[in-house]
Amino acid sequence: MLVSQGLDHVMGPLAKYLGVNWLIANRLEFRDGIATGRLIDRSSGRADCSARLVTEGPDGRRSREQLARDWV
Repeated sequence: MLVSQGLDHVMGPLAKYLGVNWLIANRLEFRDGIATGRLIDRSSGRADCSARLVTEGPDGRRSREQLARDWV
């Protein structure tokens, strides 16, 4: 899982390159092929949400159970 405050069309190729199965990122709104500058989905509902995903380990890995506990 890769969680980013970046945009999905930027982070998607990186996630694919890294072999990540799940990506949580912001989505930019497009109308008639032109970006409006608005976000469709926010990667986190609260400002401190991504701070909860910071780990003490150097590789950033967490179990699914730990992610589920921290996300709530």
